[in-house]
Amino acid sequence: MNKLVCCLGLAAFLTGCGEWAGVNESKKIVGGEPAPRGQYPFFAAIVKEDGSHLCGAALIAPRWVLTAEHCIDGQAPHSVSIGLEQYRPTVVEKDRVRIQATYGHPQFDHSGRYDIALIKLERAANSTDFLEFDGAESVVEPGVGYPVTLIGFGRTETGYGPDVLYQGLGETLEDKACIEVPPGYPATHFDPLVNLCAGYNQASGDSGGPLLYKSGSHYLEIGLVSRSLWMNAGQYTRVAHFAGWITKTMEDNQ
Repeated sequence: MNKLVCCLGLAAFLTGCGEWAGVNESKKIVGGEPAPRGQYPFFAAIVKEDGSHLCGAALIAPRWVLTAEHCIDGQAPHSVSIGLEQYRPTVVEKDRVRIQATYGHPQFDHSGRYDIALIKLERAANSTDFLEFDGAESVVEPGVGYPVTLIGFGRTETGYGPDVLYQGLGETLEDKACIEVPPGYPATHFDPLVNLCAGYNQASGDSGGPLLYKSGSHYLEIGLVSRSLWMNAGQYTRVAHFAGWITKTMEDNQ
């Protein structure tokens, strides 16, 4: 999980570092910590053929994983590690299943909008720990200041991904924190209809991973990592907007 104060995020989208006065420093979230074992059994990692980490994801059905489209577009995804908690010194996971097919959103345009995709596994995963996604049953309307949790294997301040799954606590931010860019930054193309702005500055490797809202002991995926912006602002795909597309895609490709 990201311990960086500069944006190592997705350089293909935005580059650059530095302070921005438009973000309240009291909301700045840096760091993270190893996630408790067994806390996030639905977490999944997309790996290449050699087993190296590519992106985060979430198991939402026996043969389906939800992630970001930029994680599969032009990449080399091979398998999905289900319930991954550790890469080194030995891999700790529930299952590893090869990818049968990928389904990216038809409106994906590399701008940070419509950055969502489904992965169909070759077989059902040996797990029944599915993450509910926002909009599947009802819709959460996160206002500013909602507590959220990001989990993943993004780079730390060492420049390398951690050996174990990390978690970071943050909160939802005003849309303007992801819209009003500091000098030198390209436009974010942030669209409140399809994007969510939250205060955790993810890093390379976190992409595609779930942004979680917790109610009691229940986790709900309200966003997924699309791209880093600056300091504590991250641009996420708003999952509820795509609930219909997710359900239809799975039904049409059983």
